[in-house]
Amino acid sequence: MARSLYMTTTDQPEIITINISTDSDVNQAIAKIKEINGVQSVETGEITVKTTSISDAWKSSLESRITNANSNITSGRVVSSDTMMVEVKPGSDPTDVIKKLDSWMLLVSGIDIRYSIVQVKLIVDASKVDEVVEDLPQGEVVVTEISGPVEAEIQALKNSLPEKNNIILFCGFLGVIVGLAGMFIDTIMRAFTGLKDRLRKK
Repeated sequence: MARSLYMTTTDQPEIITINISTDSDVNQAIAKIKEINGVQSVETGEITVKTTSISDAWKSSLESRITNANSNITSGRVVSSDTMMVEVKPGSDPTDVIKKLDSWMLLVSGIDIRYSIVQVKLIVDASKVDEVVEDLPQGEVVVTEISGPVEAEIQALKNSLPEKNNIILFCGFLGVIVGLAGMFIDTIMRAFTGLKDRLRKK
């Protein structure tokens, strides 16, 4: 209900961020997504690459030489002993990039890629967010975030509402009060009637 209300007050798009495994056909998945009603554009982002162990000795070497693996790679960062973040040029084929990166890393360092995930951002008509999420290829993508003016308004509304536990406690307390009032209603009414009678006599 809140999303429907806010969607009518903005013409700004929302951004749906998804992850797609490069083990699947990323290009085919993106082609399907582009056909979904409400999707304005699709942008591929960085690729998270999980590897076998990367020693400190190889960290700087890989980062400085990674662009040699594929001309579509613009940069790479080793963020932990088994994780790299790889930036690629817009329009690149992530699956092809990873295949060539895997071959290159094995050749120069003996480090193998275990799996990788490409981040994809969908620019979506705010009024179509729910429909787009429902129409995404099942089993091929994972929605990680929805952001934009509508989502910001919804989060602000949620933050302003009392917590669920507080509402439950209040309702429980109110129920106790009503129950007690029901138990003593006759006594209360007699006292009230007696008070009225005394006021009349005065």
